[in-house]
Amino acid sequence: MRSSSSAGPHEFASTRWSLIASASENSPTRREAISSLCEIYWFPVYAYIRRRGFYPDDARDLTQELFTGILRRDGFALADPSKGRFRSYLLGAVKHLIAEQVRNQKTQKRGGGVETWSIDWATAEQRLLWEPSDSRTPEQIFEHRWASSIVANSLAALDALNSDPSRQLYYHRLRDFLSVDKETLPYSSLSQELGVSESALRVQVHRLRKKFRELLKQRIADTLSDPSEIEDELAYLMNCLRNG
Repeated sequence: MRSSSSAGPHEFASTRWSLIASASENSPTRREAISSLCEIYWFPVYAYIRRRGFYPDDARDLTQELFTGILRRDGFALADPSKGRFRSYLLGAVKHLIAEQVRNQKTQKRGGGVETWSIDWATAEQRLLWEPSDSRTPEQIFEHRWASSIVANSLAALDALNSDPSRQLYYHRLRDFLSVDKETLPYSSLSQELGVSESALRVQVHRLRKKFRELLKQRIADTLSDPSEIEDELAYLMNCLRNG
C-alpha cells in the first residue's frame, strides 16, 4: 500500500467551482473541471428531477440539458462562486430548469447540435429502486445523495491509489474498516489475520484514514470558492450521511 503525504494548502488554491465560473470556454482545464463535477453530481440531479415527478426519459433529458448548459457556459452567466456552494447553485439551476420546462411545455428533443456528456444512465433507475421509500423532501434527499456521491468518488480515488494486485487483499481488509470507529477496531484479531504486528497495522489504518480524509477534502474543495470553508463543509457532509 502506498503511503500518503499531507495535502498542502496549495492544493485548494483554485477550486474547480472557481475554474468553471472564470475560465475561458475553450480551456481544457475548465472541461476537466466540469467533467469531474458532472461525475459527482449527475445522479443527485437526476434523482432530484425524478422525485419531482418526471418520467425517466424526461429526467434524463433535463439532466443532460443542465450539464450541456454548463458546458456552453451560459448556465454560469449569473453564477457567483463567492456567494454560495456549487451544490446550492446547481440545485437552484435545476429548479429553474424544471420551472422553465413546466412553463413552456417543451416537446422538441433536447441536446440537438450540442455536445452531450457520457453518463451511465443504465444504472440510474436501478439505483433508485434499491432505495427505500423516503418521506424527506427532494431537497433533503439531494443533499444526502450529494454527500454519498462525494464519499463514493473519494473511495474510488483511494482504490485507484492502491491498485497493486499483490496488495489487494490487504488493502480491502483495511478499507472495510474505514467507517468503523477507530477505538472499536479489532486490531488484535485483524493483525493475526493479515500476518502483521498490531503496531504496524495501527500505522497502516491511520495512514489510510488520513489519505481518505484528504481525498474527501479535495473533492469538497472542488465545490467551494473559499478554502476556509472546507472543514465546515466536511462536517456538514458527515451530518448529511448520519441523518440520511
